Amino acid sequence: MSVHDETFDYDKAVKIIREKNEKIKLFERKMRKIKFRIWDGQEFLYSYAEKGEAFKYDGKYVGVDWFIQCQRLENPTRFWVQQFTGLLDKNSQEIYEGDIILGEFYDTEYHHSKTTKCPVVFNEGSFNISSSNWYKPSLRIVGNINKPINMNVGLDNNFIPRLNRTIQLDKPVKVYRNLRGGKDKKYSINQNGLVVGYTNQLMMGDCKCVVRDSGRKKVLKNKRKNVHAYIIGFICPRGNMGTTAADKRGLPAKITYNPYKDKKFMCKNLTITPYEVNGAMAIMFSEQGVSGAYTH
Repeated sequence: MSVHDETFDYDKAVKIIREKNEKIKLFERKMRKIKFRIWDGQEFLYSYAEKGEAFKYDGKYVGVDWFIQCQRLENPTRFWVQQFTGLLDKNSQEIYEGDIILGEFYDTEYHHSKTTKCPVVFNEGSFNISSSNWYKPSLRIVGNINKPINMNVGLDNNFIPRLNRTIQLDKPVKVYRNLRGGKDKKYSINQNGLVVGYTNQLMMGDCKCVVRDSGRKKVLKNKRKNVHAYIIGFICPRGNMGTTAADKRGLPAKITYNPYKDKKFMCKNLTITPYEVNGAMAIMFSEQGVSGAYTH
């Protein structure tokens, strides 16, 4: 059949070609970008896109194959080539092989979700995180098996540890107003039932606001303060809580609690009617008070 054949439908052929091109473009967008990073024993090396994904090492640019050859022929432990999984965590950080991930997954044995952490490993042609039932929006990077976790991430420089205790970032903390007060000790940080330190500034994610009714009733009866209201969450890196979301609950809003007036934590943003707060995506503690974003 030639293009001059009367049975040839030129417009239909053009439409089919365009549809195929669109499918190819969609497939290319969905394909995981293949890139690597290198652990050289002290720090991570990342490739330069403008240099064809080459790495700068010892004053020159070399490809990933050079590091792989060094592993095979020289010293298997000299370098560790780690591949990008194609996934981003909830803070938009790229997840690589070797990263330690914290998140929720559905436990098929006990039929409920649980929070845990584990490293990302590459095995038999795919990336594995010990469970295939991870809830992807909950994933976040809390460390790497090559580097120790920075215990002060998310904390201000005036963080004061109590009895030289440290914080486990893979576990939640409980934060509340320090009833004894003191300089640089506006908030107490409690983990595993122990006060691990104090600070005047802190950023937390995946937060739950808790008010124990029995403790509140004691305050109303005895007119004396006690720790019965606190916020539970995970310490996260410092960052800007601002957002361009149209939803007003996505904007930073002041969070308060008064046992004599409120039964729960309250959001009292000037732009909307006050409402009870059970949790928030992010909460910032500062000397000016407590504010949250994406409250619920």
